Amino acid sequence: SPICSRQTPAMMDCAMQRSQAAQASCSGRCTRQSVAPRPSRQHNARIVAAVSPRVHTALALAVQTRTKPGFQGTSLQPDFPVYSEANGASQHCILGLAQAMVDFTASVPDTLLSQPPFLVLKGARRVISLAERHEVLESLDAAGCESEVSPGGSLANTLVAVSRLAHAAGAGVRVSMAGATSSDVLGQYFNKALDSAGVRVLVDPDTVSHTGTVMVLTTPDAQRSFLSFFDSGAVRLTPSMVAAIRASRMVVIEGYMLELPGAEQWVEEVARMARSCGAHVVLTAGDPGVVQRHRGALRGLLDGGLVDVLFCNREEACELLACCQQAGADSSSSWGGASGSVCNGAVAASALGAFVLVAVVTDGARGSHVCCLGELHSLGCAPVAGNGPVDVCGAGDAYAAGVLYAITQGHDLRTAAGFGARVAAAVIGRHGAQLAEEDAGALVAHLPNHVLLPQHWPASTSASSATP
Repeated sequence: SPICSRQTPAMMDCAMQRSQAAQASCSGRCTRQSVAPRPSRQHNARIVAAVSPRVHTALALAVQTRTKPGFQGTSLQPDFPVYSEANGASQHCILGLAQAMVDFTASVPDTLLSQPPFLVLKGARRVISLAERHEVLESLDAAGCESEVSPGGSLANTLVAVSRLAHAAGAGVRVSMAGATSSDVLGQYFNKALDSAGVRVLVDPDTVSHTGTVMVLTTPDAQRSFLSFFDSGAVRLTPSMVAAIRASRMVVIEGYMLELPGAEQWVEEVARMARSCGAHVVLTAGDPGVVQRHRGALRGLLDGGLVDVLFCNREEACELLACCQQAGADSSSSWGGASGSVCNGAVAASALGAFVLVAVVTDGARGSHVCCLGELHSLGCAPVAGNGPVDVCGAGDAYAAGVLYAITQGHDLRTAAGFGARVAAAVIGRHGAQLAEEDAGALVAHLPNHVLLPQHWPASTSASSATP
């Protein structure tokens, strides 16, 4: 039977009430990271001077796609775009909280990775400072390695895909992004590129920060290594961001946000506020390193019933569930039952399903596993057109987009997971981490016309009207 087909709206409402009741015993957990001193204004000017030529052409092209030139960043205001009910559009709004990132992709020889200022193991990721970013850009120029500039970020890829799917289907899904966003040179390029894709980037005018970057270094064997710069400014819950959260039906939090100073407490506050406003909270794990560094905060969110839907891959799930039985661990903790060796994605999904309404674990070529209220379903990968996978970067982001879009349209979770696999297959079948507009129309055409859950998933319905 389809996943959660026995899960009536009343059952889901009861489960959410149980989760909310558990919040009272959840204490805040905040581990502030050490913050390096900010570079001087003169140093920042040198960074802008080095970066600006690289994004000038891309920014100009992005601006030309819109009717309003001179983009200065969208203020974070509560007046979200309104879709007319006469056009059959729903009022479902998705707000993503993430770091705005710009990707610099360059082909480099193997020997360059071990040299300063790169110093990164092949296939690994290293976090760099603002000054190091400038040195890396200069070194790429000196080595004759041309780089391509594109908007990036895990959750940004997901939001763009949701927006394009909704546009192709004529569905009224409003998609916005807030969090660690900026209106600096790179930020203007990022904001305009996402705006062209139908994602409104909300920039708080009172927040001054640097847009994050990822240097994607591709060696001749197609292996990718990453140098990531994350803004060092602390995140805070501003009044304008509160208004945005209250106007949303679904709030998606990117795990990478936990890397910012003060973010552990910020994420918990956001999740509590979203739940109190009736929005569903979705959390992405980020990567295994993020989970390892912030395992306590992530477990606190799940223990407190603050997360409705969790997305992670098998490695991230294992990292979240592991080490429960190490010396000094609390064997009486609720995580004691999830401890031990996690051998596969199905086991991980089942274990995480005890803490959230929906646990989704992707497992590469082995498919994915979805657990909802104790009901587990494992699905294979969707076929990739052409000669098979071309670029697997962004597969997980696309999968999450397919699942979230199908949920907003009222589909059951098994259908949503299958649709997520098809969206991922479309993305890895071509170069680039974002879903192409031409693929979105063909994908939504394959969604079934019938739905098993109400349009606004999960709706609150009295127990007497629930179907068995």
